[in-house]
Amino acid sequence: MIARSPPPEPSLTAQLRPRRRTRRVPKALLITAGAIALLVVGAYIAVGPIARSRVAKEAARRHLEITVGTVRPGFFTVTLGDVHIKPEGVAGVEVQLEKTKVDLTAGDVDIDGGTITIAGEPEELSDRLKEWRAKSGEKADGASEPSKNKRAIHADNLAL
Repeated sequence: MIARSPPPEPSLTAQLRPRRRTRRVPKALLITAGAIALLVVGAYIAVGPIARSRVAKEAARRHLEITVGTVRPGFFTVTLGDVHIKPEGVAGVEVQLEKTKVDLTAGDVDIDGGTITIAGEPEELSDRLKEWRAKSGEKADGASEPSKNKRAIHADNLAL
């Protein structure tokens, strides 16, 4: 039988050095954190298509042609960039908005920057807009039925 020598004793510095305690993170916590991160990233990616579909639905209901360039989520807000709006069947009227911020809790809309372009003879435009308003269900004199969904719209830096 071969005699084994005892293991060498640790040096004095090794004996005085505090032991590092490694603490393992429980697997359940890692899985939960990963699932939450996946949900947050998925929600962030899904905001654009959801916002665009909602805008398209409202545009169809109001007989408008609306295109949205960019969609950025925020804290209970959605910011739309490069928004183009035209009434259906009305040539000569176009609105281009640079930045539109929608508050999801109150429904307020803040517009910052953009242009409103009106081209054509006033009488022709007036007739086309009256036809468009009749199609969209509003009265020709500008008064419409009272709506339960009133939203505040604030606009700054618009050019006509």
